[in-house]
Amino acid sequence: PPTAIRIDAPNGTYVFHCRVHPAMNATLTVASPGAAVASPDDIAVAAAQQVKADTAAAEATMAAANKAGRVKHANGTSTWILRVGAETPDHHVDILEMLPSTVTIAPGDKVLWRSSGRNEPHTVTFPKDLGTDTVAICRGSDGSVVECQGPPDELLFGGGNAVRNITSPTTESDSGLVMPAVTSIGYGVSPSAALTSWRVSFKGAEAGTYTYVCQIHDGMNGEIVVAGS
Repeated sequence: PPTAIRIDAPNGTYVFHCRVHPAMNATLTVASPGAAVASPDDIAVAAAQQVKADTAAAEATMAAANKAGRVKHANGTSTWILRVGAETPDHHVDILEMLPSTVTIAPGDKVLWRSSGRNEPHTVTFPKDLGTDTVAICRGSDGSVVECQGPPDELLFGGGNAVRNITSPTTESDSGLVMPAVTSIGYGVSPSAALTSWRVSFKGAEAGTYTYVCQIHDGMNGEIVVAGS
């Protein structure tokens, strides 16, 4: 439900932000009594304009990111470069998709995912959600862990399983959190420890369709199709 907060503060401009998304912030200005303030209609018009601009930027960002890069190697294999999520240049809109969502490769090829958005961490997890990368924690008044009755107080993030070679559609391979170094600060992770990309090999892989997901964002999934020899 919406959260209403009573503002009883001196005149001035106040900055607020989302603790989960480092680049999500805004300002609130408390005006003097009798000063002109925006009407509900003014706010609605401004919001509609912002949504229109953000939508256009998101569509342009998605179109640019929805193409696989390819590096061919001397041994005949290739490394395919994909995006795990994307973000508009002003950081206002996150694209919660694997881009492109389907890529056909040859056995022995590698696939590299890169994260460019500042707001959202992701995982690259084969073949489905393993339920290992986020755990909701709620605490009682004494600080002890209790059963959650509402939104969690904390989210614990786990690491991946370090499996980097995938040979069948049932292989379990999990990157753990993939995010730019600047994003890691918001999650209490040292920037030097942030995993900014993830690469796996399909050496010895059987032909077929390999599905993968982001364990953090439901519906964010993709497919790697390994062609027959």
